[in-house]
Amino acid sequence: MERYIRLDIKKLEQMQESELLHLLQLNFDFCFDFVKISDSKKQLHYILFNMPSDKNTVFNWCESENFKTTDSDLQKSFCLSLLKIITDNLAVLNEHLLKPNIHLIRPELMLFSRNRTQIRQIKWLVLPSDLPVGIPASLIRQESGNLWNYLSDRKTEIKNIIMNHYQLILDYRYKQAGNLLDNHIERESLTKSSSDVEPYSRNGSSKTKLSKDSFIQKFIKHLKNRNRYKKTIPSEKTVPINPQDDLFRLAMLSEGPPGTLAESEGIRAFILVDEFLIGRDKMICDLILAHSTIGRVHARISRHGSHYFLEDLGSANGTTLNEKKLHKHQTYLLPDQCRLKFADRTFYFYVE
Repeated sequence: MERYIRLDIKKLEQMQESELLHLLQLNFDFCFDFVKISDSKKQLHYILFNMPSDKNTVFNWCESENFKTTDSDLQKSFCLSLLKIITDNLAVLNEHLLKPNIHLIRPELMLFSRNRTQIRQIKWLVLPSDLPVGIPASLIRQESGNLWNYLSDRKTEIKNIIMNHYQLILDYRYKQAGNLLDNHIERESLTKSSSDVEPYSRNGSSKTKLSKDSFIQKFIKHLKNRNRYKKTIPSEKTVPINPQDDLFRLAMLSEGPPGTLAESEGIRAFILVDEFLIGRDKMICDLILAHSTIGRVHARISRHGSHYFLEDLGSANGTTLNEKKLHKHQTYLLPDQCRLKFADRTFYFYVE
C-alpha cells in the first residue's frame, strides 16, 4: 500500500515549482506519482508524492520490533552512525555552497539500506533552505519534528550528545559535529558484533565514507549537469512586457491531435522555457519519456523570438518532423502546427 507525503508550496513561484519537482525525482527515484493540487478559495497549494510502504524508512525501522528488541548499545550505535552519515553529507553539500532545509530531514522521509552489518546508503529529502516548502503538522507520522528531535526522544541516554550535535549543524560547524560523534563512539566503544547494525569500527572511523557513487555526490553531479545541454542566453536590458506581443505565444506538445477529444488524453506539456529538453533523464529533461527507445537527452526545442526550433541531440533512434527524419545536431524551424516523433513516440506541436 502506498502513502502520500504532502508538501505545501503556496509561496513558490513557477520556476521554483519546476526545481522542486526535479529535486523530488532525484531524491526518490522510485516516485513517479507527483500531483499538484490548488484551491484558490482556501488558498491551498501543495504537491503530493507517493512513498511506497515497502520502502525501508528510518521511521519504520526505529518503530519496528526488530529494532526495539535490539541491544541498547547497538540502538545507540545506529542512531549515532546515522547522524554521522548525515553530517558527512551536509559537509559535502556545504563545500558546494548548497544549504538544505534541516527541518525536512525527518525519519519518515529518510530511506536506508543495509549491507549485512553496516548502513550502506541513506536517501533523504535534500531541498535548498531558500525553497519555501513545508509539511503540514497534521500529516506527519510523528510529533517530534526533525531527525534530531526524534532520536533524542527515543534514546534519552544520549540526548545531550544528539542535541549538541544538532546545534553544531545549525551553526554549519560540520567538522566539530563529526568529531563530537566520533569521540563519543570511541569513548563508549559501541562496536559489538551484530547481524543488524555495526556501521563503525573500534576507532570511530566510518565504514560508509562517501564515494564518487554516493547519493549526495550523485545529487551534486545532477545539479551541476542540469544546465549541461542548455545554451547560454546573452543578458539583455529589461523592457516592459507587451501582452499583445507574439513573443509570448504559448507552445505545447500533446500526444493527441490538437482540437480533438484525444488531446486531453496522454501526455501534454507546455513549453515555458527557452530551452526545452526531451528525453529519459528526469533530472535534466523538461519532458520525460521513460522508455528505452528514447535517448537520455533525445531532442531540444528552443525558442528564439517568436519562433521555435527543433534539434535532435544525437539520439540513437532519431527524431522526425512531419515524417521527415532530422539530421543529428542540426536545427530546424518548427511550423505553428506539426507532427513530431521522438523514436517511436508521436507528439503534436502547436502554438496558440
